[in-house]
Amino acid sequence: MDLSSSSSRVTDPERKRDLYAELGVVEYWRFDPTGGELYGQPLAGERLVDGEYQPYELQIGDDGSVRGYSEVLDVEFYWDGQEFDVLDPETGRTIDKRAAAEAQANAEREARLAAEARERELLDELNCLRRRLED
Repeated sequence: MDLSSSSSRVTDPERKRDLYAELGVVEYWRFDPTGGELYGQPLAGERLVDGEYQPYELQIGDDGSVRGYSEVLDVEFYWDGQEFDVLDPETGRTIDKRAAAEAQANAEREARLAAEARERELLDELNCLRRRLED
């Protein structure tokens, strides 16, 4: 996601986009917090197809809100004219970044603890086999 500003509006549409395409960045999203004054639209998303970016279709609400679905991230970007949010596409709820980070940290901790427990089991088994060989 590229957050646009008046100082970056010269480089964003062309140079950054071309560089990202060269690097193989599959999706390129731009958010204009001015509501579209910099680029003519508040939100734009494109997917790299055969080396060229093709625009995603955006949903414009009756209230002027804009939604765009990211295939790569499986999230919806949403701008209501005041606030930018990242939404769960299934529930339509804002994804709480802290809760997601905590869930990931918990999953990593559980995986580490399980790996450590398995390592202890294997070491115990190895020690048992060594004792048998010594006898």
